[in-house]
Amino acid sequence: MSIHSIPVDLNNPGQVLACMGIMEVIDVLYGDVEGRFNWANQSVFEIRSNSINPIKEVVDFVLDCSIKAISPIDIIKDKFGIDTAFETNISPSIELKSSVLPISLEGFKGKIILITHWGESGDAGLDNLKFWGGAAGYSAAARMRDLQNSLASVPEYERSSFYEDPFAVSARLSNGFRLEMRRDYSAIDLGFSPNDHKDIDVIGYPLVELLAAIGLENSRPLRINRFEYKYGVWKDFLPPILARAILGDENMVFAARNFTMKLATVNKGGDRAILFSREG
Repeated sequence: MSIHSIPVDLNNPGQVLACMGIMEVIDVLYGDVEGRFNWANQSVFEIRSNSINPIKEVVDFVLDCSIKAISPIDIIKDKFGIDTAFETNISPSIELKSSVLPISLEGFKGKIILITHWGESGDAGLDNLKFWGGAAGYSAAARMRDLQNSLASVPEYERSSFYEDPFAVSARLSNGFRLEMRRDYSAIDLGFSPNDHKDIDVIGYPLVELLAAIGLENSRPLRINRFEYKYGVWKDFLPPILARAILGDENMVFAARNFTMKLATVNKGGDRAILFSREG
């Protein structure tokens, strides 16, 4: 097994979740993956796997995969140009709407990654970490497509940075999942809403948001209240099944450091955005 590392900002919860997303993708593609955070000098995330270049494999997968919405009944379809597959074994959300249909990412020899968490219900004790909404019901699948297109818009000559420092890759981005605090804002604090000014290009970090959405499928930060969450990072190489639990439980023995992220309401619809994160 080989070890590869990438820079990570531990105070950016989107990047920490994206590290979890990298592990999830490699686990689906190759299995036998382990990861850890190393903060001895510059903070990095280290991946140990059977892949020759795991970051390239992950980026190639999310760039090239096909995106489909998945519906348990054939009368609910994505409304924004995304193909909809009908599978009765997919659990619907409590409020079945096209905007929160689960999606599948299919690529590399038919490998499939399912993302369903935005349809989960708090009534079942689950926090779906769905910070986005509104936009005339703009769907999860369409947001994922926008992230993929934003990533694909990066010029070829800049793409070497995908593999060396993937979380630094920025591009114009109209929609996302509000999982990257470098793009998010509170209109009150900012003084205006960029959404009201069509001549303003909003720069986002599509790879972080895309991978963070994957990372949330099997692990969640610990909810303190609607506007505060905690997450843990670990220092030993661990497989996904242990890393998932540690990320969301500040009391796990492997969680060497814990962080708190703060959110704010960003619009009348009640959408939330990550404003900052601090250790402790």
